[in-house]
Amino acid sequence: MEAHDKSFSFMGTQCYYDIPFFQRAYVWDKDNWQELMENLTSRSQNHFLGSIILKVKPTSAGDIERRFVIDGQQRLTTLSILLRACMDHLIDNNADYGYDESAVKNLEVKADQLLYVSKGLSLT
Repeated sequence: MEAHDKSFSFMGTQCYYDIPFFQRAYVWDKDNWQELMENLTSRSQNHFLGSIILKVKPTSAGDIERRFVIDGQQRLTTLSILLRACMDHLIDNNADYGYDESAVKNLEVKADQLLYVSKGLSLT
């Protein structure tokens, strides 16, 4: 097994991330979310997300790649929820921030590309 430092740009790849049955249920609560938000918004503190371990699952030619989340399920789930919540907030309040509709639509499309598999792609 090889470990590599990577940014979260890998999440932009059209791929399914499967949570194996042996993973624990999602258990983050208000304290965990609050700590994450404080770290993300702090100018003097960084947040270490830790490692995310993915195992590529063999697929047939033409099928969308699938990866098992071996470690990092809580963090990936939380970041997905946070991204969707931020997008919903921007969409609902874009006039308050002075964003034009085309900029908000562009951000929405990019967030959707990160969070969802595109329509029309093979589902297995």
